[in-house]
Amino acid sequence: MQLDDIYISETSFRLPKASLRIHLYDSLMLKNSQDLGITTKKFKVDNFGKKSTVAFLDVSSKSKDVKFMPKKSDAKLMRPDVICSTICAQELVGQIEPIDRPKEKISFYMSNGFCLDRLSDNINEMSSKYLKPNHAQIGDEDFIVQQNQSLDRFTPPLFVLNALTNAAQSFSSQYGEFKGDNTTLGGTSQSSYYALSEACQDLKRDTAMAVVGSSNGAGVYSGISNQSRVSNDLFESEGSSFLLLETGLNIKGRGSNPLAKITAIHDSKLIPSLNSKKQLVVGCDFLLKNKISDTCVFSGCYSQEDHALVESKLKQIWSQTNSTFPVWGNSGVANNFIDICLAIEIMQKKNLKTIDCYNRDIFGRESLVSLEAI
Repeated sequence: MQLDDIYISETSFRLPKASLRIHLYDSLMLKNSQDLGITTKKFKVDNFGKKSTVAFLDVSSKSKDVKFMPKKSDAKLMRPDVICSTICAQELVGQIEPIDRPKEKISFYMSNGFCLDRLSDNINEMSSKYLKPNHAQIGDEDFIVQQNQSLDRFTPPLFVLNALTNAAQSFSSQYGEFKGDNTTLGGTSQSSYYALSEACQDLKRDTAMAVVGSSNGAGVYSGISNQSRVSNDLFESEGSSFLLLETGLNIKGRGSNPLAKITAIHDSKLIPSLNSKKQLVVGCDFLLKNKISDTCVFSGCYSQEDHALVESKLKQIWSQTNSTFPVWGNSGVANNFIDICLAIEIMQKKNLKTIDCYNRDIFGRESLVSLEAI
């Protein structure tokens, strides 16, 4: 889809030990997450020794001296990625004076990744009530009643709220005051492309301002879910990323300086088969047809081996390739907008006129977002 008048005016994101675009740019010189002192943990994700290394956000409901931290009563209900999303939402619009907000309500499209991993301890203990029954009592109605009552007593009162798939969208909308259309999409990085597409459609229909966001959890559950389509050990990260989009007319009206212009967004429209043999394919024809630059930022790989293979293929299409994978691995739904944040910084640092952002989700669906410097 070609775009004529859509601009990125603000960005905000959180990755482990990173919150500024310059952090992403500097990370291109690093080789791994240890260089930043990122907290990581390894999980076994299959019966054959495959593991997933996960980088964790360093924020919680008990964090202090954090600007835009949500209220303590709300933070207790939030996973770390949701806390970061509410912070990003407020940062995004924090520089906009109330008088400059559009008269119509700001629409908000949110992509949501895995949301159970930070709750795994509770889930494991709850599951044990059923996974380790007294076999002599199986079928005994009184025993089943007692078992259910025990589970009810043990279940944390806030567990359901913590596990909501639309929690990030709900809290971010509340704290960012995005009172227009609100939608949650999930659960692979392709959903972030769809969120961006919906926001661009709103702006083409004379909406002045729209927000897109993403919130990604990671851990043993995401590793187990993704491992069957990855041949080697996985590397994942929690994260959150947001973009504020505006029309040129609205930016001019409030005297703002945009960061970049979105000239086109494309997706491969691949319909994946869940039963197909796992294989890593880069749609060269799709990319050659739609690329506008000699430089790209790319994401979507889950293992070091897949990252190296994809990078070698992309170097046949772009002369310069960049990725945050060596430091943060795959950030799921947050990857797309983090790539855009990095792309903006690369254009500014290297004085580039254009840049492409390429993403491939776990099922092989590809997307391309092309940016132009202002």
